[in-house]
Amino acid sequence: MRPLSCIALPAALLVLDVATAQSAVWSRIATPTSPGPRIDHVLVYDSARQVLVLHGGNNLNDTWEYDGNDWSLRSTSGPGAIDGTAGIAAAYDSQRQRTVLVHGNQNGTDTWEWDGATWVQRQPVGGTPPSFFGFQVAYDSLRGRTVMFGTNSDTYEWDGVVWRQVASGGPTTRQQSALTYDSARGAVLLYGGGYHTDTWEWNGSYWLEHFGIANPGPRAGTCMAYDPVRDRTVLYGGSTQGGNAATGTWEWDGTAWTQVATTGRPTADWSAAMAYDAARQRIVTFGGYPYSTSGELWAYAVLGGAPASFVTFGQGCSGPAAVPALNAVSGSLPRLGTTFSMTLSNLPNTPFSLPFGLIGSNNSTWNGQPLPVDLAVLGMPGCSAWIAPEVTFTLSNQNGSAAWGLAIPFAPPLLGTNFYTQGAVLAPGANQTGILVTNAGHGVVGPP
Repeated sequence: MRPLSCIALPAALLVLDVATAQSAVWSRIATPTSPGPRIDHVLVYDSARQVLVLHGGNNLNDTWEYDGNDWSLRSTSGPGAIDGTAGIAAAYDSQRQRTVLVHGNQNGTDTWEWDGATWVQRQPVGGTPPSFFGFQVAYDSLRGRTVMFGTNSDTYEWDGVVWRQVASGGPTTRQQSALTYDSARGAVLLYGGGYHTDTWEWNGSYWLEHFGIANPGPRAGTCMAYDPVRDRTVLYGGSTQGGNAATGTWEWDGTAWTQVATTGRPTADWSAAMAYDAARQRIVTFGGYPYSTSGELWAYAVLGGAPASFVTFGQGCSGPAAVPALNAVSGSLPRLGTTFSMTLSNLPNTPFSLPFGLIGSNNSTWNGQPLPVDLAVLGMPGCSAWIAPEVTFTLSNQNGSAAWGLAIPFAPPLLGTNFYTQGAVLAPGANQTGILVTNAGHGVVGPP
């Protein structure tokens, strides 16, 4: 049993229900701990360890990791701080299982790698790329290369030993472009930078420009990441040529840009960092201007399917006061990124009347027996098990009622998950076993 009244939906109950996309949502992900506000930082997804890795920004030299529940500070040393006069960019090398970070300075760049425990400065054979500000990198998983586009229209690739210049043409000289890898097309995608509005792809041999297409407009300091599940590159934020925030969300499908109407948006816009969190199937951003809200983690997903629902069924068994009952709090439904609130009421109100919440993914059979199961054989006449319990939570009896909060993460794979709940309470003397149960509930997780 777990002594918690507000707990995340158990992973064992998750049932993926792929549904037709209906709405795009930005949702803030609250965490117990968080890195401080910042700009000029990097954010990548470590697929081997299924964590987000964040480093630096704002004269900071800290490294944090996010595991889907909370941030943890992993290091306060390594590549060094960025003060706005130099550059920083990073990508995750899935073949060598390293985060590759390029750190700029007035003398050029230096190359660092993070293995999940330690930063190691590499000494590339032949030296490092000369750009020190405004460059970007992305990892080409097909060819096993970290690709860097510099500020002087130069393209370099890192294989873990050598930086090689592989092109000197393509996109014109610029700073703060957006760069990501499109695995479906096997190409690195570049958008804008320096208030340009062009879209390019690097296929490992040459740059190809997409002419004559609608675009997100001139912006610098924008962020971009590729969603392999939906086969879309998502672009958000940046600043316009006049210095104003560019807040729109755009998607690239390989041939065209489309602006997406969203519910909500990150409150920090310019110079945020973005990555695709594969374990939780969502685009995430952290940091950016304005500083007052740039210590926030936001998630983006396109959601669909049936709306959230919760209905009760069955009945409880009589106790000394009344029949214990399970119900949802008025207005509460099991939605992504929210806490679904339920109550157990009509409980015996004695110091020994400890209530429990039971949850499972099945209301058909329990231990090979069809449900409901008559509990009279266990010394509980008139009581029935309406669900097959898989997890039990200890609740708190407050004057004959108990609050039960079920935290549902903002994780698209949870859409359409069916779960079943029932309550129980210790009731000495009420029957031979001294336990009463409530009716049951059936919930379906829906979009926010």
